[in-house]
Amino acid sequence: MLKRCVKCEEHKPLSEFNKSKGQADGLYSYCRDCGKIVARKWREDNAARQKARTAAWYEANRERHAVLTRAWRADHMQDVLEKNRKRRAIQAGATVDAFSYRDIAAHFASLGLDSCVYCNGPFEHIDHVVPLARGGTHALINLVPSCARCNLRKGTSTAEEYITRVASEMAQSHAPA
Repeated sequence: MLKRCVKCEEHKPLSEFNKSKGQADGLYSYCRDCGKIVARKWREDNAARQKARTAAWYEANRERHAVLTRAWRADHMQDVLEKNRKRRAIQAGATVDAFSYRDIAAHFASLGLDSCVYCNGPFEHIDHVVPLARGGTHALINLVPSCARCNLRKGTSTAEEYITRVASEMAQSHAPA
């Protein structure tokens, strides 16, 4: 079944219209795309009013806001961590590609990577093969899964330097006295 949008005047499926209890058919008179434009224009035209309204709600609901924020962060922890990684990459002046944690997980799965690439330990961290501090990019091709121990020990070494250092340490620890 189709409905005509009053803004763009296109006939679109009902799924393209948001619900509205105030309308006879239970749907807004304009489609979602047009609704986004209308909402954006309203926010631009009423920026000060919206800012005051948001501040008033926050003041009246500080505890509720804290509970909602904690719940959202718990449900989206990997997204929060990826946002922090991107922020650090930008601060380091690195090139940052657009991708989500789901993209990282899919990339690792496509390569068969589900444990630390250095020691085969548990996948706890996402490591930059060439560290951001050494000019590496924040791109899927430069990321590998690692355990916390290896990632923290590696520091600003490249993957090759770290592997060489660990091999040297192992050889020295097994050398006759």
